[in-house]
Amino acid sequence: MDGGSLQSEKEAVLKDQYENNLNVMKDLEKTFEEKIEESKNFEGLIFGEIVDMKKPHLIFLNKDQQLSYKLKYNLVDLPVYFGKKMENHSYKLF
Repeated sequence: MDGGSLQSEKEAVLKDQYENNLNVMKDLEKTFEEKIEESKNFEGLIFGEIVDMKKPHLIFLNKDQQLSYKLKYNLVDLPVYFGKKMENHSYKLF
């Protein structure tokens, strides 16, 4: 290998590490409230629509408290059907 190409490879790796460290430092400087707001925005992007708790909705409850309140469903678009997708019949909730 050429000494110049090895040097440029090392410089590229160091530059990448430096940029990653700067991003980590920016993240550490954020307040707790800013991090909560970002996570709310991020959650809406990943998991689809955000459920408006003032409108009719269903919340999944479980004996395991860590699983409770994790799944939320809007009941705005009526009628609401539930059951298996592949069944010949489905049950109408509203």
